[in-house]
Amino acid sequence: MREEQLQLRAPEHFPRPAVTGFGEAYGHHGEFLQGPVAHQGALVTALVTLPDPRWRSSTTASFRPNACNSVNTEPHKPKVIQAVTIALEALGLEKVHVDLRFSEQIPVSKGLGSSTADMLSALRNVADSQGTCIDEALLARICHQVEGATDSTMFHRPETILYASRAPATLSRIEGRLPALAIATFDAGEQMGQVETSKVRFRYEQQHVSYFEKALGHYRRGLRKRDAQFVMKAATMSASLNQEFLPIPCWEDTLSVVQKYGLGLQVAHTGTVLGLIADRASVRDLESAAQELERLTEFMPTGYMWPGEK
Repeated sequence: MREEQLQLRAPEHFPRPAVTGFGEAYGHHGEFLQGPVAHQGALVTALVTLPDPRWRSSTTASFRPNACNSVNTEPHKPKVIQAVTIALEALGLEKVHVDLRFSEQIPVSKGLGSSTADMLSALRNVADSQGTCIDEALLARICHQVEGATDSTMFHRPETILYASRAPATLSRIEGRLPALAIATFDAGEQMGQVETSKVRFRYEQQHVSYFEKALGHYRRGLRKRDAQFVMKAATMSASLNQEFLPIPCWEDTLSVVQKYGLGLQVAHTGTVLGLIADRASVRDLESAAQELERLTEFMPTGYMWPGEK
């Protein structure tokens, strides 16, 4: 990344000694969609995130003068240290020691966006301590520089953004809003074991491109018309596509429940969480389906989400 991409205009009162800051970022519950899209002559992995405010990364920090820039985190998080170091340089801060503590954390290796959320929380903390802000695009570039891929949770309404997580680039904005949904969430971690995101390989071919294009079309229509059926169909298609790359155990049982109750299915494409999606008007059916899925699969139920219109 070119150095000028990471330059911010610091307020005139920099540096400020002995200050404190606060930062917060929410996680996500996997994706509504993930699949291949043609971008600048190549296939890239594109996703539409399902934000989940139930999971948060929160930080407090103190900043004091030091002989050189240094960062400490509790608990120790190397990616956060690297991201904050980049941000200090971008803000023009020198000879500062940052002592960063996490008061809330997101479980790792589940597909809940813990790495991105931790970095975002810390970066917002640095900006808060100095009375400034770091824009969304720069947050994305810093996270990508550290990890090589990033979720889109730094953006407003990420469920309306088709995002190339490894570029990083916003490929398009999706018009409209989510319809009123209810999602029963589960964790298949006991059956799947720990998922190492960096080792999941998506070897997409042309048939995957065409399939994902249809799923994306359903999702666009669902938001434009605020129609839950199209969103549910899109997410289920994407989950089915992902079975080729990171299979969910008990797939046939899961799909049978989805079909029996007329629901949708969303997954973390590089994690262990999944959700049954329903129109919010069909909550009773969703509750029955959730009980049946737990009985058939022994997936751990983790609660309910209520995305979309109130």
